Amino acid sequence: MANHIIIYGHGAGDPGAVGHGLTEASYYRDKLAPFIRKWAGKLKNNTLTVANEAENQFVETQKGKGIYSMRNFASITEMHLDAASGTAKDGHVIIAKGFAPDAADKRIRDVVKKHVGLRPNYPDGFSYRNDLLNLNVAASLGIGYRLVELGFITSAEDTQQITANMDALAKDLVQAITGEVIAGGTTTPETGGNSNNKGEIEMYLIHAIDTGNWYVSNGVQCRWIRSERMLKNYKNEFGKLNLRVDNMYSTELYKEFPKDKIL
Repeated sequence: MANHIIIYGHGAGDPGAVGHGLTEASYYRDKLAPFIRKWAGKLKNNTLTVANEAENQFVETQKGKGIYSMRNFASITEMHLDAASGTAKDGHVIIAKGFAPDAADKRIRDVVKKHVGLRPNYPDGFSYRNDLLNLNVAASLGIGYRLVELGFITSAEDTQQITANMDALAKDLVQAITGEVIAGGTTTPETGGNSNNKGEIEMYLIHAIDTGNWYVSNGVQCRWIRSERMLKNYKNEFGKLNLRVDNMYSTELYKEFPKDKIL
C-alpha cells in the first residue's frame, strides 16, 4: 500500500488566478474536492490524503512546514490553474528539471490531455523547472512531486471542460495518482442512470445493514429514503429505475459522507 497526498494550490486568503466566475483556490476546494474525496474513499490498496484545505502550502513550506512535513508520502500532486490573456488554453504537468517523468506523471499527463488538452508548446505534456519552491524542496527530499496546471481559468473553453464533468475528472485523477483502478461509474448533477459516459450521473442506493435504512446517493451527498414506494421505484419494481446497491454499516456511511451531506 502506498500513501499519496494531493495539494490544492493557493488558499488561506490567496485566491490564485481568477476567471469566468471562478478562482483557482475555490475551484479545487469547493467544486472538485467533494469528487476527489468520493473516489479517494473507494481506494482499496492505496490512500490519497488531501492536504489541509485551510492552508496555503507554499506559505507553509516557507515556514519550514508544508512539503517538509510530507516526507512520509509516496508522492505529492499539487493542483493549479493557469491564467493569461488572449487565447491561451490547455494544460500541462510540471516536474523537476533534470528528472524524467515517472509512470504516475505520465498517467496524470494523460488525464490532462483527455479532459482539457495539452499546450502546444509542451508537446510531451511536461514542463521541466527548477524555480518553484515546493517542487525544489520535494526534489531535495527525494519525494515524487508534480504540479498540475489543469488548463487556463481565463479560457472559457477550459473552464467549461473542467466544470462539466468533475466526477469523471476526479476519478481519473485519483486513479492516475495512485495507479489503482477503481470500480464504479461517474456522475454529474444533471441527469440520472448508471453510465460511464461524459455528462451522466450514476445514482446508487445505500443500504445501512445495522439500521435497515435506505439512502439514494450521487456519490457526493445522500438522501434518506423514507417512502416505501420511492424505494420500490429506485429498485425497479415499477420498471423505471434499477439502481445498484451498496451495503454498508452506518459507521461506514458516516465516514464516507459528512453529516451535512446526508439529507
